[in-house]
Formats: sequence, C-alpha cells, structure tokens
Amino acid sequence: MSKQKATRTKADEKREQQEREAKIAERNARMPGTLKKYRNGEVEGKKPYETSVTHNGRKSLICGDDLSHAMAAVEPNRAMRIAEALLDLEDGELETKYAKLNQGQVKMNSVNRIRGALKRKDISMTKVKEAVRKIA
Repeated sequence: MSKQKATRTKADEKREQQEREAKIAERNARMPGTLKKYRNGEVEGKKPYETSVTHNGRKSLICGDDLSHAMAAVEPNRAMRIAEALLDLEDGELETKYAKLNQGQVKMNSVNRIRGALKRKDISMTKVKEAVRKIA
C-alpha cells in the first residue's frame, strides 16, 4: 500500500512540476510580443524605438528621448565617467560596481542612472550635453 502511495505522490509531484513549467513557458512566450509592441510604438503614450549607431558602428535601438540621442555614440567607459561626474560620485565608483557587467550593460546602467537624475530634476539636459562634450 505504501508503494502505491509513494508512486502516486511522485506522479503528482511530476505533474505539478510540469504545470509550473508550462506556466513559465507561457509567460516567457508572451514576453517577445510585449517587447515588440514597445519597440513598434503600439503601447499608448510610448514612441517607437529608433535605430541608432553605437560608438563602434553597430546598429542599436534607443528609446528616442534627448538623453538617448546625446549618449548614442558614447562608448561605455566614457558613459560611466560622465555618469560619475554628473552624479557627484567618486572616480572609479561605477567601474567597481559594474566590474562584472558586459560593456552594453555598463552603458545601459550608466545612462539609466543619468536618466533617473534627470527625472528627479537633480541635473538638467544642458548639464548632460556639456558633460558629453567635456569628458573624453
């Protein structure tokens, strides 16, 4: 009797695991569609993503705001230095924090920190443009 109970329990566990995996797969299947809607401007109040050229000549998608245009051709390490200067951080602070990230992630995080400061009105877009011109 106990063997039947154990077998049934294992079968139940297997079925539950399969159900969990099916839910995750369904959620993941919807994700590309959601990103496509944002990229194509199908989400109300959102502009479509724009194609831009990075510092190394590759194509990239940007959200199209003033900051993304100002930082489009800036290399990742320079974006990090610009963020440190604008946010009054110590030299190398972001480099240490982002040491394990790839170059694309470094730039994205650095620019997003600047974007957050702009939204909080800690800095102005004029100050960002000056920093982009000054910091080599």
